Amino acid sequence: TLVGAGLGAGLGALLGLGVPKDEIPQYETELKADRYLVLVHGDTASVSRAQEVLQNSAPRRVNAYSNN
Repeated sequence: TLVGAGLGAGLGALLGLGVPKDEIPQYETELKADRYLVLVHGDTASVSRAQEVLQNSAPRRVNAYSNN
């Protein structure tokens, strides 16, 4: 389906953000289960603050990646 193709292309873009290829299917499963994927992009301090806020909201998981 078109939505499935769009989802796959969007998740493929995560590779460019430093997400390991073997973790992409996990994100796909979560999104298909109507869960949210929150992406934060910024300097180290901003990303650290975002992680702190997200951890305090009882997430399923919080991961940090670097595309460097």
